[in-house]
Amino acid sequence: MSNIDRAQKYRDCAARGLSQAQTARELGVTRRAVQKIADRHGILFRSSAEARHLMIAALADDGALTRREIADAVGLSLSHVYSLTSRDKRIRRQPLPAPLAAQIAALAAGGMTASEVARHLGIPASTVSWAKKRFGIVFLRDGRSNRSAAE
Repeated sequence: MSNIDRAQKYRDCAARGLSQAQTARELGVTRRAVQKIADRHGILFRSSAEARHLMIAALADDGALTRREIADAVGLSLSHVYSLTSRDKRIRRQPLPAPLAAQIAALAAGGMTASEVARHLGIPASTVSWAKKRFGIVFLRDGRSNRSAAE
């Protein structure tokens, strides 16, 4: 493949909004090789951060994907996608399974605090807080008073 053909492939990737690193992964070359051709032919790429933001926005536009599905598609951690999309209303929340809501309610009735429930079930405290509001689950604030009342 000639350098001109290679440069055209790189131009196509740059036009699609990919970064140099994403172009290198897609074409099976090093990022340095992409950088050398880009410098030689005057091809401008987006930064990796810009490319990720664009990709996440494109995946979120239709509203059909959850944040976890977006994280898997983009290759980022779930927490990173949450931080980038925390105010984006186009991304739908994954529904809380009914058995999990029942478990949260049962543990709350057993005298556990919300943070103890989150640790016990291995889920984020924000999920427990959301379930508390959504399903009207009542937690006592002081874990010691919960246990003494339950005993």
